[in-house]
Amino acid sequence: MFNEIIITIKNVNDDIKKRNTNEMYKEKQLELIEKLHLKLKEWREEKIMKLKEEEKIEKLKKIEILRQNKIEKRKQELRNLKNKERLNEYYQMVEEKEKMKIIKEKEIKRLEEIKQIEISQYNQERIEYRKKEYQNHLLEKKKKKEEEIKLKELHKLHLEKIRSSVAVRAEIDHERVKKPTISSMKSKSIYDNNNIFEINGYSDKQIMKDKRIRIAEILQKEGLLQNNYAKSIMNILTPSKNNYRNQSKITFN
Repeated sequence: MFNEIIITIKNVNDDIKKRNTNEMYKEKQLELIEKLHLKLKEWREEKIMKLKEEEKIEKLKKIEILRQNKIEKRKQELRNLKNKERLNEYYQMVEEKEKMKIIKEKEIKRLEEIKQIEISQYNQERIEYRKKEYQNHLLEKKKKKEEEIKLKELHKLHLEKIRSSVAVRAEIDHERVKKPTISSMKSKSIYDNNNIFEINGYSDKQIMKDKRIRIAEILQKEGLLQNNYAKSIMNILTPSKNNYRNQSKITFN
């Protein structure tokens, strides 16, 4: 519209220049120009008002945009703060987990070290126990061997004592071997069929009447004759009333 008014004013001025001779026409043209100027002024005022309104509206829009931006910024800050708090909580939780993991690993390592120490102590105790047991076994074996040697020596002494107690004591007589024996001088007819030879000692039945012989035979069969308890029992038993020839006191040691 503004361009149209400018063009109209320009055309009117051109017409004025062309028609200077006509005063009436000139006055009309002046009135028209004045009206046009008034319209232009009104239009300018309207335009200015409109521009002011638009500027005001634009300003309000900017204010609203700024307000919205400020609100959005605040929201974003709150979201960032919340996210930051969440991140801090997450990092704190991760850190706590790492600390707990380290503490747990240290505890497991400590328990494993204690277990290894206990196993080592137990193994050392078992080694000491086995060593002591082996030494005791060697000592017992040595002691048993010494006892066996001692028993053999005592058995030899006992046999030697018995042998010496029943040994035949005779005087040396070289002429005796040339003489006949008493049994060869006797006639067989004078002997009873059941008593072919003269018995100077005791028969097996008479010997078996002695309870010491019977008990010793039973202990010998069971392999208990050399037992200390059996020896003490044999020493307690009293001999029978039958007295043997060349009898000597025999102890069961």
